[in-house]
Amino acid sequence: MGPDERRRLFEQARERSARQGTWAEADRLWVRVIEAYREAVRGPGGVREDQQQLARALWRHSMLLSARGRAADGMAPGGEAVVVFERVYDAVAAEGGNVAAAPRDDALAELITALVDLAEVSFAAGQPATRRDLLERAVTVGLTSAGSPPSAGPRTREAMGTAYHNQATALLHRHLTRPSSGDGAQEAALAASRACELRQGLLDLARPLTF
Repeated sequence: MGPDERRRLFEQARERSARQGTWAEADRLWVRVIEAYREAVRGPGGVREDQQQLARALWRHSMLLSARGRAADGMAPGGEAVVVFERVYDAVAAEGGNVAAAPRDDALAELITALVDLAEVSFAAGQPATRRDLLERAVTVGLTSAGSPPSAGPRTREAMGTAYHNQATALLHRHLTRPSSGDGAQEAALAASRACELRQGLLDLARPLTF
Protein backbone atom coordinates (compact mmCIF):
# COMPACT_ATOMS: atom_id res chain seq x y z
CA MET A 1 0.00 0.00 0.00
CA GLY A 2 1.44 3.37 -1.02
CA PRO A 3 1.69 6.44 1.23
CA ASP A 4 -1.28 8.23 -0.37
CA GLU A 5 -3.50 5.18 0.03
CA ARG A 6 -2.40 4.81 3.67
CA ARG A 7 -3.26 8.44 4.36
CA ARG A 8 -6.69 8.09 2.71
CA LEU A 9 -7.44 4.98 4.76
CA PHE A 10 -6.35 6.77 7.95
CA GLU A 11 -8.71 9.67 7.22
CA GLN A 12 -11.59 7.29 6.50
CA ALA A 13 -11.06 5.56 9.84
CA ARG A 14 -10.83 8.91 11.63
CA GLU A 15 -14.05 10.14 10.04
CA ARG A 16 -15.92 6.92 10.88
CA SER A 17 -14.69 7.20 14.47
CA ALA A 18 -16.38 10.59 14.82
CA ARG A 19 -19.89 9.09 14.49
CA GLN A 20 -21.17 6.40 16.84
CA GLY A 21 -23.25 4.85 14.08
CA THR A 22 -20.08 3.97 12.14
CA TRP A 23 -17.88 2.85 15.05
CA ALA A 24 -17.99 -0.80 13.98
CA GLU A 25 -16.72 0.14 10.53
CA ALA A 26 -14.08 2.41 12.07
CA ASP A 27 -12.90 -0.48 14.24
CA ARG A 28 -12.29 -2.63 11.17
CA LEU A 29 -10.63 0.23 9.32
CA TRP A 30 -8.19 0.98 12.15
CA VAL A 31 -7.03 -2.64 12.06
CA ARG A 32 -6.21 -2.21 8.36
CA VAL A 33 -4.57 1.18 8.93
CA ILE A 34 -2.36 -0.17 11.72
CA GLU A 35 -1.24 -3.13 9.64
CA ALA A 36 -0.49 -0.85 6.67
CA TYR A 37 1.70 1.44 8.76
CA ARG A 38 3.39 -1.47 10.52
CA GLU A 39 4.36 -2.78 7.09
CA ALA A 40 5.58 0.68 6.05
CA VAL A 41 7.72 1.03 9.18
CA ARG A 42 9.25 -2.41 8.61
CA GLY A 43 10.05 -1.63 4.99
CA PRO A 44 13.29 -0.06 3.72
CA GLY A 45 11.50 3.16 2.81
CA GLY A 46 9.99 3.73 6.23
CA VAL A 47 10.12 7.35 7.41
CA ARG A 48 9.32 9.15 10.66
CA GLU A 49 5.91 10.18 9.36
CA ASP A 50 5.01 6.49 9.07
CA GLN A 51 6.02 5.93 12.71
CA GLN A 52 3.96 8.92 13.80
CA GLN A 53 0.94 7.72 11.84
CA LEU A 54 1.30 4.23 13.27
CA ALA A 55 1.33 5.66 16.80
CA ARG A 56 -1.68 7.87 16.04
CA ALA A 57 -3.62 4.96 14.57
CA LEU A 58 -2.88 2.76 17.59
CA TRP A 59 -3.86 5.58 19.96
CA ARG A 60 -7.13 6.29 18.11
CA HIS A 61 -8.00 2.60 17.92
CA SER A 62 -7.43 2.29 21.67
CA MET A 63 -9.77 5.20 22.35
CA LEU A 64 -12.40 3.79 20.01
CA LEU A 65 -12.31 0.38 21.67
CA SER A 66 -12.78 2.04 25.05
CA ALA A 67 -15.71 4.10 23.76
CA ARG A 68 -17.29 0.88 22.50
CA GLY A 69 -17.12 -0.64 25.97
CA ARG A 70 -14.00 -2.71 25.28
CA ALA A 71 -11.50 -0.78 27.37
CA ALA A 72 -9.56 -3.92 28.31
CA ASP A 73 -8.98 -4.59 24.60
CA GLY A 74 -7.86 -0.99 24.19
CA MET A 75 -4.96 -1.34 26.62
CA ALA A 76 -2.65 -3.16 24.18
CA PRO A 77 -2.89 -0.73 21.24
CA GLY A 78 -2.75 2.20 23.66
CA GLY A 79 0.40 0.85 25.28
CA GLU A 80 2.00 0.21 21.91
CA ALA A 81 1.11 3.76 20.84
CA VAL A 82 3.01 5.13 23.84
CA VAL A 83 6.08 3.05 22.93
CA VAL A 84 6.07 4.35 19.34
CA PHE A 85 5.43 7.96 20.42
CA GLU A 86 8.40 7.64 22.81
CA ARG A 87 10.56 6.39 19.94
CA VAL A 88 9.50 9.31 17.77
CA TYR A 89 10.15 11.87 20.50
CA ASP A 90 13.58 10.43 21.28
CA ALA A 91 14.53 10.67 17.61
CA VAL A 92 13.29 14.26 17.35
CA ALA A 93 15.03 15.27 20.59
CA ALA A 94 18.29 13.72 19.42
CA GLU A 95 18.31 16.18 16.52
CA GLY A 96 18.38 19.08 18.97
CA GLY A 97 16.36 22.24 18.57
CA ASN A 98 14.25 24.24 21.00
CA VAL A 99 12.03 22.02 23.14
CA ALA A 100 9.39 24.76 23.13
CA ALA A 101 9.15 24.87 19.33
CA ALA A 102 8.05 22.40 16.68
CA PRO A 103 8.83 19.62 16.01
CA ARG A 104 9.93 18.80 19.59
CA ASP A 105 6.92 20.50 21.16
CA ASP A 106 4.54 18.56 18.90
CA ALA A 107 6.22 15.19 19.53
CA LEU A 108 6.34 15.69 23.30
CA ALA A 109 2.71 16.80 23.44
CA GLU A 110 1.59 13.70 21.55
CA LEU A 111 3.53 11.44 23.91
CA ILE A 112 2.01 13.07 27.00
CA THR A 113 -1.47 12.94 25.47
CA ALA A 114 -1.10 9.24 24.64
CA LEU A 115 -0.10 8.52 28.25
CA VAL A 116 -3.02 10.54 29.61
CA ASP A 117 -5.53 8.82 27.34
CA LEU A 118 -4.14 5.38 28.10
CA ALA A 119 -4.58 6.22 31.78
CA GLU A 120 -8.29 6.87 31.20
CA VAL A 121 -8.64 3.67 29.17
CA SER A 122 -7.07 1.76 32.06
CA PHE A 123 -9.54 3.33 34.50
CA ALA A 124 -12.42 2.28 32.24
CA ALA A 125 -10.88 -1.21 32.26
CA GLY A 126 -11.12 -1.28 36.07
CA GLN A 127 -7.48 -0.41 36.82
CA PRO A 128 -7.48 2.82 38.88
CA ALA A 129 -3.95 2.25 40.21
CA THR A 130 -2.61 1.91 36.66
CA ARG A 131 -4.42 5.12 35.80
CA ARG A 132 -2.62 6.99 38.58
CA ASP A 133 0.74 5.51 37.58
CA LEU A 134 0.31 6.52 33.94
CA LEU A 135 -0.75 10.04 34.85
CA GLU A 136 2.25 10.41 37.12
CA ARG A 137 4.41 9.17 34.26
CA ALA A 138 2.83 11.71 31.89
CA VAL A 139 3.60 14.57 34.28
CA THR A 140 7.15 13.30 34.85
CA VAL A 141 7.82 13.00 31.11
CA GLY A 142 6.73 16.59 30.60
CA LEU A 143 8.78 17.96 33.50
CA THR A 144 11.86 15.91 32.61
CA SER A 145 11.78 16.74 28.91
CA ALA A 146 10.69 20.39 28.94
CA GLY A 147 11.39 21.62 32.45
CA SER A 148 8.82 23.67 34.34
CA PRO A 149 5.59 24.05 32.31
CA PRO A 150 5.99 27.81 31.65
CA SER A 151 9.14 27.04 29.67
CA ALA A 152 7.45 24.37 27.56
CA GLY A 153 5.90 24.87 24.15
CA PRO A 154 2.19 25.63 23.70
CA ARG A 155 1.11 22.13 22.76
CA THR A 156 3.08 20.61 25.63
CA ARG A 157 1.53 23.08 28.06
CA GLU A 158 -1.93 22.10 26.83
CA ALA A 159 -1.11 18.42 27.28
CA MET A 160 0.35 19.06 30.74
CA GLY A 161 -2.78 20.98 31.72
CA THR A 162 -4.87 17.92 30.85
CA ALA A 163 -2.42 15.61 32.65
CA TYR A 164 -2.66 17.63 35.86
CA HIS A 165 -6.45 17.92 35.56
CA ASN A 166 -6.88 14.17 35.12
CA GLN A 167 -4.37 13.50 37.88
CA ALA A 168 -6.45 15.64 40.25
CA THR A 169 -9.54 13.63 39.32
CA ALA A 170 -7.72 10.32 39.83
CA LEU A 171 -6.32 11.37 43.22
CA LEU A 172 -9.72 12.62 44.36
CA HIS A 173 -11.28 9.31 43.30
CA ARG A 174 -8.72 7.44 45.40
CA HIS A 175 -9.42 9.73 48.36
CA LEU A 176 -13.17 9.19 48.11
CA THR A 177 -12.97 5.42 47.66
CA ARG A 178 -10.01 4.84 50.01
CA PRO A 179 -10.05 7.63 52.64
CA SER A 180 -7.23 6.01 54.59
CA SER A 181 -4.80 6.20 51.65
CA GLY A 182 -3.17 9.44 52.88
CA ASP A 183 -3.45 13.10 51.96
CA GLY A 184 -5.32 12.38 48.73
CA ALA A 185 -7.51 15.48 48.87
CA GLN A 186 -4.52 17.77 49.36
CA GLU A 187 -2.61 16.09 46.53
CA ALA A 188 -5.67 16.38 44.28
CA ALA A 189 -6.04 20.08 45.10
CA LEU A 190 -2.39 20.70 44.27
CA ALA A 191 -2.69 18.95 40.89
CA ALA A 192 -5.89 20.89 40.15
CA SER A 193 -4.15 24.15 41.05
CA ARG A 194 -1.36 23.38 38.60
CA ALA A 195 -3.90 22.58 35.89
CA CYS A 196 -5.68 25.90 36.50
CA GLU A 197 -2.42 27.85 36.41
CA LEU A 198 -1.42 26.30 33.10
CA ARG A 199 -4.83 26.75 31.52
CA GLN A 200 -5.17 30.35 32.62
CA GLY A 201 -1.97 31.05 30.73
CA LEU A 202 -3.43 29.44 27.60
CA LEU A 203 -6.67 31.45 27.44
CA ASP A 204 -7.21 32.66 23.89
CA LEU A 205 -10.23 34.70 22.75
CA ALA A 206 -9.89 33.18 19.30
CA ARG A 207 -10.17 29.63 20.70
CA PRO A 208 -13.37 29.20 22.77
CA LEU A 209 -12.27 25.72 23.83
CA THR A 210 -9.52 27.28 25.99
CA PHE A 211 -12.18 28.71 28.29
